[in-house]
Amino acid sequence: MMQPNRPGITRRRCLGLGLGGLMLGGAAGASSVLASPTRRKLALLVGIQNYKYDTDDTTRPRLKGAHNDVQLQYDLLTGRFGFNPQDIVTLRNEQATRNGIERAFQTHLIEQAVSGDVVVFHFSGHGSRLFDASSDERSKDPQDRFDESLVCYDSNLNLDGVTEDIPDDTLDLLLRLLGQKTGLVTVVLDCCFSGTALRGEYDRSRIRSLGIGGKRLPSVEELAFQDRLRDRLKLTREAHHQLLSNPGTPPVASGALFSAGGREEAAMEIKRNGAWFGVLTYALTGALWGARSAESFVAVHRAVRQEVGVLTTRRQNTRLEVADGKSKGEGGIADQPCYFTQAQQEPAVGLVKQVSSRGLVTVGIGGLRDGVRDTILVGAASSGRPVRLRIVESHGPEAKAIVISGSPKPGMLVGEQVRALWRPRPLKMGAAPSVSPLVVQALKDQGILLDVSGQSDYWVGTREGTIGLFDRAGLPSTGTFGLPDELPAQSAERLARELHRLGARDALYSLINTSSGVRLEARAFHADGLQVDERGPLRTGENVVFELKNDDRRALHIGLIALDPSGQMISLYPNSYTPAAEQTPLRPGQVLRVGHASSPFKIVLERNERPSMSAGHPVTLQVLALASAVPFAGLHKLIRQNATPRTRGPVSLTDSQAAVTQIFEDLEGGSVAHSGPAGVDGEHILLDIDSWSAVMLDLEALDGGPPTTQAYQK
Repeated sequence: MMQPNRPGITRRRCLGLGLGGLMLGGAAGASSVLASPTRRKLALLVGIQNYKYDTDDTTRPRLKGAHNDVQLQYDLLTGRFGFNPQDIVTLRNEQATRNGIERAFQTHLIEQAVSGDVVVFHFSGHGSRLFDASSDERSKDPQDRFDESLVCYDSNLNLDGVTEDIPDDTLDLLLRLLGQKTGLVTVVLDCCFSGTALRGEYDRSRIRSLGIGGKRLPSVEELAFQDRLRDRLKLTREAHHQLLSNPGTPPVASGALFSAGGREEAAMEIKRNGAWFGVLTYALTGALWGARSAESFVAVHRAVRQEVGVLTTRRQNTRLEVADGKSKGEGGIADQPCYFTQAQQEPAVGLVKQVSSRGLVTVGIGGLRDGVRDTILVGAASSGRPVRLRIVESHGPEAKAIVISGSPKPGMLVGEQVRALWRPRPLKMGAAPSVSPLVVQALKDQGILLDVSGQSDYWVGTREGTIGLFDRAGLPSTGTFGLPDELPAQSAERLARELHRLGARDALYSLINTSSGVRLEARAFHADGLQVDERGPLRTGENVVFELKNDDRRALHIGLIALDPSGQMISLYPNSYTPAAEQTPLRPGQVLRVGHASSPFKIVLERNERPSMSAGHPVTLQVLALASAVPFAGLHKLIRQNATPRTRGPVSLTDSQAAVTQIFEDLEGGSVAHSGPAGVDGEHILLDIDSWSAVMLDLEALDGGPPTTQAYQK
């Protein structure tokens, strides 16, 4: 279990806030330091979800997942990265006052760290803004009159008055002092630094920001503390502000920073496995549990962005910033192993935390995907009889399991062995009282299952006079809202299409399996050869190319299925439908390119009016790359039924429910686990983890002109 807080034990060093002008200077270069033997691995994990001045006022957001974020990070650092529990300090709620956090920074991080030490700093809680008295923000952006800040336990939560926040200026000073000791610093900030994304239409209890407006000010004690830090750095106030305000100074001067979003974006909480988590933390720790090697910062960030894209119903652009500004392949920080350390163990989904006298095992499951927990078998090899566990109950970051074989011990890593998935089914939709009876009847005419039990997958509701879908957490699903004067029949037709799309997306999402023994690499490229997410988002009118490589020792059968914003499921590959082509697998080491210049077709993102979307709003395209040692026979048959004899290009699959069902059945036929353990009913399919691989590519397209969507051209 997580170790108790140890106020006298220091932590390792953090990295800077790039988004608010926070910088870290004077640190040894990460590349040169990494070559030295790592002496220690220190971490400071802060999670605040119950604030001193919280009230029941519904206009003030209340957090639910900050403690779970800390638990996820703690299990990951101790289980996979070899951090000693004695070198990890956690601060929660009343321990995480302004003074408490700043004291921990000094005594646990700055005073203890030495050259070659690895440091992780994590903060989950509210973010906010303070009035920029020094004007360093305005010198970079005339419209920016605020310093970003971390909201501490004892902060004033109102939008006016003196507060105990930690401004980004203070963090910059603390990190500069720490940077004189070691450059191997990673910071994870799962909070907002601006509330400008909040406009009243979202359930604010799920957003980690206090909002904007008013004039919040740092305390006198905080300003005096800043002066003492500057004295230690031999830095005058004027010189410090000039450095902060210099547009040419990189936002991160040492190490790497993961942040939940930009200054104009909200950091979201999501509900998974019956509990709440920060989206960034959930995606990041899951990616690091499943990494097969020392994945680089940029590779992990790419995986995080893809995961966040399918986790949330609205766009949250997580960011990675590095001190040297070099991109992938240039030998800089971006290419260094994430957290500047080699994972100590093989990929896993969690670790054994406790074994009771009755044989019930408590397992941390930070790397196990949501929706596949209740009947999942997990196992890990030991020096004796192989350990096999079956999860019987789970909640949040932990699960209870019974022992099938072997003798599990605390600290033992566990990996997913068999995944149990619900067979594809129509989603249930509920209707809020504000929805017109005419719309409800029109939905029934569309064949939508209207559920009144409170267990709906999505809800029809109103927002600013428009009708759209909300998920179980009460968050609006971006892009599902129409126009105020929309007719009931039009609303019902549009919502039915959106529900089918979301159902297909959720089912495909449950298949993602990156830790499989089946080795498939899938990437998306701009037409000029630069990888998407390295150069920036796609643009309308641009050709996108998908590249799949068989990294396995076996020949693999490949599928590439796209789900576009209209709800249409499309087979991008295969795109040749002779019986011989259906049986042709991808050989070991072979690379398949779909949509490149010499192909008989191109995949082009085109403009198309979407009245419910504002100009410039990002639109996502989700593409699932599948690989299996056995052919996708049923899926091929379905593709033939939807294609013409001369088709040589993407094929629209008119019934997405049938397509998803066929994919599940094909995978089930290729798995030896389908007989299953006792107690698994016929509503589930059981899949051996090493029988397939699936990678979700979540792409966004932007357009500076009219509203956009994706389309395909031959």
